[in-house]
Amino acid sequence: MDLFIINTPPLDVFEHMAFDETLAADAALSGGGSCFLRFYNWGGLPPAATFGYAQFFSDVKKEFGSKNFKGPFTRRPTGGGVVYHEDDLTFSLIFRSSSPRAAQIYEMLHGAINAQIRGGLVGATAKEAYAPRVGGVAGICFSNPVENDILDAAGKKILGGAIRKFGNTVLYQGSLQRSGARNDERLKAQVRAALENLWNSKFECYEFDGNFISAALASADSVYKTQQWIQKF
Repeated sequence: MDLFIINTPPLDVFEHMAFDETLAADAALSGGGSCFLRFYNWGGLPPAATFGYAQFFSDVKKEFGSKNFKGPFTRRPTGGGVVYHEDDLTFSLIFRSSSPRAAQIYEMLHGAINAQIRGGLVGATAKEAYAPRVGGVAGICFSNPVENDILDAAGKKILGGAIRKFGNTVLYQGSLQRSGARNDERLKAQVRAALENLWNSKFECYEFDGNFISAALASADSVYKTQQWIQKF
């Protein structure tokens, strides 16, 4: 598999979601077998949040209210629960997989990353089946570890991810939450090395043209910033 790493200018939460979906849809249409890795370059906004595609906005609103969260937020194109992007190392992967089960994809990715950064980390065990709505409140990704999440030595979840498939093209969005993670170049190198070991190849820089970034930014305005999308359910 050809591995490419993508660097983008600073983007806000709406633009990050739009960029991932635009790239994944483009990869699905092209039918290529490449893998794209992108570490989010967050713009200078206050802490942001995302929530899973299938979550009810009324539940998410209650969650934000309970935390007095006032930052920008939007619905992800992928599943999962509420994620607060304060100091996390956020990254996305786009690749082809014929696996019909998301659990197998999580096991493959998180297993590889856990093996690379296992100093002080242990793999999670299954605790409960994730549910996006529990008792009228929004599921919170990092409060409820599930099978194949990565925990620290104290049992706190530090890496979770969410997936969407476009045919056989997978969009994975991950958040590694540890103090200082966002600017920890060592962590980025470990994630990159884990994936290189997994696919037995090396990442090369990928240059996208201006038309692509324009399309992604247009999607941020026309979809991810709109109340129609944010309050979809």
